[in-house]
Amino acid sequence: MMEENSSECSSLKDSSEKSPKCIDNTLKDFSKYQIVLLVLTQLGYLPIAACLLVTSIFSPPAGYCGKNGTINAEIELDFHSLLLEWDLACKQPNVKSIVSTAIMLGGLAGAFLTGYIADTYGRRPAILGTLLCISFGCLVVSLVGELNWIFTTAILGVLGAACGGYMVVNLTLVVEFLCTSRSRLLVVCVNGWPLSMAMTAGLAYFSAHWRPYFLTTACIASLVFISLYIWSMESVRWLASKNRVRDAVNVAQKVIKKNGAADGAEFLLQAASRGKTRESEHTKNYLYLDLLKFRSIRKPLLALTYCFVSSSIVSFGYYLFIDTIPGNRLTNFAVMGLLKFFCGLIPFLLSFVGRRPLVLLSLGVACTASYSILAIYFLGLPPTSWLYGVLSVIAAASIDPAWKVNHLYSAELFPTAVRTMARAVCNIGGRLGSVAAPWVVSLDSFSFIAPYSAFTVFLSVQWIVSLCFLPETRNQPLVERIIEEENGPEFNDHTNLAMEGGTDLEKSPEKPKIRIEMC
Repeated sequence: MMEENSSECSSLKDSSEKSPKCIDNTLKDFSKYQIVLLVLTQLGYLPIAACLLVTSIFSPPAGYCGKNGTINAEIELDFHSLLLEWDLACKQPNVKSIVSTAIMLGGLAGAFLTGYIADTYGRRPAILGTLLCISFGCLVVSLVGELNWIFTTAILGVLGAACGGYMVVNLTLVVEFLCTSRSRLLVVCVNGWPLSMAMTAGLAYFSAHWRPYFLTTACIASLVFISLYIWSMESVRWLASKNRVRDAVNVAQKVIKKNGAADGAEFLLQAASRGKTRESEHTKNYLYLDLLKFRSIRKPLLALTYCFVSSSIVSFGYYLFIDTIPGNRLTNFAVMGLLKFFCGLIPFLLSFVGRRPLVLLSLGVACTASYSILAIYFLGLPPTSWLYGVLSVIAAASIDPAWKVNHLYSAELFPTAVRTMARAVCNIGGRLGSVAAPWVVSLDSFSFIAPYSAFTVFLSVQWIVSLCFLPETRNQPLVERIIEEENGPEFNDHTNLAMEGGTDLEKSPEKPKIRIEMC
């Protein structure tokens, strides 16, 4: 039975890899349903960015606050933030760090909870629930945000949780409807976060006040929620992993019907049919601790989690540091977002190189910019120089290709049954980094160069970790199943799969291990 199951999976894998509709034609991977789903999920980043980055525009422009909490009325405000509404911008500026921490801690909790919900109850309810929470939370802030800063901070923390949850599950829902590795790479490269950053700057500029800012954000979240509720369907791969074969086949047929043809979508029916397991098999709901039991999962997961921590500290650090970077902060914000978007396309344009070399190149450029900042500072260039701003924007933007590939790694390295939980762990690392970012930035109270030095250390270590521990996944299919077997082998990386048959598995005297199948 074991040999038959393994050979069946091998034949499915071989047929899918040889099929031109799956491997050689990325465009056919993006039919009507997949394109609309991709657009809608990326539009969801608009309210996400507006919520997570709101503290980047909390502080008034430089020079607004005088000594002893006084206000310089001659300085023109570009955005009337909640911090100004609470009259704390000059009296208690540390409130900004407290609010930022609350939002990022919320994001951490939301990523953890939503990862489990998405793998246990489905991708679709998780993504819709987070959007509904964002819509309602922003509406509450727009109505009563000025009443009490502690109450509003708590609401913003809940918003952070919803945002963290959305960022975990939205990528999973999209990539599980795609077949080729190049298609999955394209999805992360056109990620909506960078453009949403730029649009957040535009929203702040045109609204000029926190109330219409949050009200507009609530409306956008509501529209995206309604659109996804109408259009999206549950992941076929997730349904198959839960042995809900009939539901999986029905969804696959609906997708084919929406696309108007079966061309390029047959793999969905194949994925649905893989849910047909032996009668003795039963589905299992995995826990987060299960991710650490097996070396084939633990090793890349820990390495990738550090990469998320480091990238998040650097990225959010530069976002929050934008107030001190020379130049107009909203302009810097918009330029940083646009640069990150175009830099994020590099992995797709250079996909023939592979994932790993692009990560190392991206981090190398970011490290070079960071070391250049340290160099010009110790050479005596004053902190007011425009060169710091240029190099800061370059460092923040150039890390984006590595960000994109790391997000793709978090979907490609782990099996369907635990994919969202693994992504959640990585995103929790990202949220921890974003929690630490405000405090890293606050080191500038001791020395102007201290935050830059910290960013440089994190980037340098990340480059080494990526070099030593992250594998190449180009042209590899998604990992589909975890099958626990008696006397299973130990797998050292995600490509060393149980495709060679069952003889060695049955003879092995080792303790039960995890078996991963890629179909």
